[in-house]
Amino acid sequence: MDAPTDVLSFSQLDAAEYEEEEEEEEEEEAGPGSEEGPQDDLARLQQAGVLLPGGHLLLGDVVLSAPRAAAQAAERGHSLRDELRILLTHGLLHLLGYDHELGPAAAAAMGAEERRVLRALGWASDGLIAAAAAPRRRADVLFLDLDGTLLCSQGRVSAANAAAISAAQAAGVRVIVATGKARPGAMAALAASGLADPAAPLALVGLHTPGVFLQGLAVYGADGVLVASQRLPPPVLAAGLQLSAASGVAVAAFSGDACFSVGRSARLEELHTRFYEPLCEPRARAEELLAGPPVQKLLFYADTAAQMDALVTQATPLFLDSAALVRSAPDMLEVLPPLASKGAGVRRLLEALGVSPGRAMAVGDGNNDVEMFAEVTLAVAVANATPRARAAAAHVLPVSNDEDAVAEAIYTHLLSDS
Repeated sequence: MDAPTDVLSFSQLDAAEYEEEEEEEEEEEAGPGSEEGPQDDLARLQQAGVLLPGGHLLLGDVVLSAPRAAAQAAERGHSLRDELRILLTHGLLHLLGYDHELGPAAAAAMGAEERRVLRALGWASDGLIAAAAAPRRRADVLFLDLDGTLLCSQGRVSAANAAAISAAQAAGVRVIVATGKARPGAMAALAASGLADPAAPLALVGLHTPGVFLQGLAVYGADGVLVASQRLPPPVLAAGLQLSAASGVAVAAFSGDACFSVGRSARLEELHTRFYEPLCEPRARAEELLAGPPVQKLLFYADTAAQMDALVTQATPLFLDSAALVRSAPDMLEVLPPLASKGAGVRRLLEALGVSPGRAMAVGDGNNDVEMFAEVTLAVAVANATPRARAAAAHVLPVSNDEDAVAEAIYTHLLSDS
């Protein structure tokens, strides 16, 4: 085989049998009277170095490739030691006569014996044959946007998408939410589909899971501990509140897991009822917001896209050098700290998890996903994505968020070698 491989077995017994066959051919050529008995067989094994003192058999040699083992350990999401144990067991079984290349029955028998031996030794694996049959993952981390991507138009996760997420997790992929929502909003959205209960096997968001929220302004690490956070400069917050009052466009101020507003607004209540965001806590005056907890982002929610167009025209020069603007929907505009983005949050989380961008995949639909796509090697846009998101993605799916796009992305681009 002119290619790298992981384990090779060289049987000493096979070598002895080969020598015995050669001697038998020579004896047949010599004629009758040359038959040997059991003692001669033992002598031959001893001479070949197979039968050692004390009656022990030298089975042969098992050679492991450390570079291949390291690569496979990374692909399969376990340690190098675990992979070496798997390869050693596989090679030893070859020396004992098992050969998975003799057909499906032989492969099944060897796979079952691998599993039995590894479990008897207390080594957590089903073996090399089971691993080879499992789908190979092309990334160790999968970042999923919520609105317009994982969530359908009704704000739910389809059964097909949930099953695909389960398959990715079973293959060792860490599936992480990357969203503009606050963490409670993401939890509420996924809880409606049974994916945010920390006790559930498919839980994607909880108090102890990693995640990227508020367009990357709140990043939680492996144990749900905050690893990165940004706040709006007070002058930007003040200018945003003044812009809301002058334009009549409602604005919500997000601070950690809470949300605030000046007065009440039916539009902002829709953020809670339709998009699962925390219910805005009203304040009587803008000064109360300015004196309150640090605000991480502002979200303007207009009545129409045309009203938002007018607001963007005013906001662009106002925040030119002091904030980042993200139009996440035709009627929504988010004001973020300078240089903040979902991509910056993804980059910070990959660093915290110790995962290379080359082993990360992201699926999204909006302009706010463009920076995230730049931080991963495998960027996938759903069919309903914006033109900017489609242009920034490495792959564009033929199906939308209402057609199980996340499942399509997982089976086509994550759990496939093609």
